Amino acid sequence: MAELTEDIPEGLKWTNLKGQHLVDYATFRKDAAADVEGLQSSDTADSLFGKNNDQHNLAQALAQLQKARQIRVVNAVNKTYNSFGVDAYEETCGLYPQWTGRLCKKGQPVCIFSSAILDAQTMKLYRESSTRLEADRKTGPAAGKVSMEVLRSILVFDNLTMFVMPLCSLTACRAARATPVSKMVLLVDISGLGWSQMWNLKGYVQDFINILSTCFPEVLDKVFITGASGAFPTIWNLIKRWADAETIRKFVILSPNEVLPSLQEYIEMENIPTAFGGLHELGIGTRPDLDRTIKTALEWEPEKDQELPEGPLKWDAGTIAVAVGSVQGVQRENSFASVAI
Repeated sequence: MAELTEDIPEGLKWTNLKGQHLVDYATFRKDAAADVEGLQSSDTADSLFGKNNDQHNLAQALAQLQKARQIRVVNAVNKTYNSFGVDAYEETCGLYPQWTGRLCKKGQPVCIFSSAILDAQTMKLYRESSTRLEADRKTGPAAGKVSMEVLRSILVFDNLTMFVMPLCSLTACRAARATPVSKMVLLVDISGLGWSQMWNLKGYVQDFINILSTCFPEVLDKVFITGASGAFPTIWNLIKRWADAETIRKFVILSPNEVLPSLQEYIEMENIPTAFGGLHELGIGTRPDLDRTIKTALEWEPEKDQELPEGPLKWDAGTIAVAVGSVQGVQRENSFASVAI
């Protein structure tokens, strides 16, 4: 038992696991450390386990990890991330939560989203571009294969977990730098979202929830919902059928007079977007506006404009920021900044 459990970090001794449960978890954690594309080894195990700790349901957590592995391997997620077209990637980003470039009080990325961007014409064009991209895919029918729309959403969340969160962990603006960032705070404006639009988006919403639950468990810290209409109770009942109870508990539905006081508990006023009552002048669908402390913590390459490039980004050797993806069919791998440890 000692051989299996000796690598469990001190921070996980809270688990209250004893005897066989502790051995099972240590085995699970060791299995998670296998070399699999995009999964953060034991960090993934800890994240998955955290979701199921109350039930000591190691079998469920392991099955979840194996499903995430299968999706990533069968769909060549890492290879696709490194070669995906920048324009198509940016189109995808427009339909999912975006990082504002700012952090909450706990050092987690503040992300925003508005249902208004998911209008019928935008979704039509997105499905058409996904159909064209699907035609170029090399992956044949296989267990674990996902649609192009789902694959594109995975790429966007990969940028969050593989670039943005490590950036938040590395930069000196974090008071608790020793603890890696693994969650985000999400602000969602659903003003004008009615039952008809929601019903038309049900496939999109289901895919969104499923991919979060399977491949990115525990990435949400808090989700603040604003702008709820009279139709929201019906919409909410539908969402609760698709999402697990643990995810639902992270949602906070705010009335208009609750928005700013509630957000200020988590986020400094200057980092709350103006659309949510704060001082950060950043529109929905615009590029991240990096916090000054993040900009100064990065050592930018000469002649760079101290802005994050478009397209997928990653870290090389943990400290060198690299823009990947492809432009007009030509794959790129351009370093643009670094962080001194």
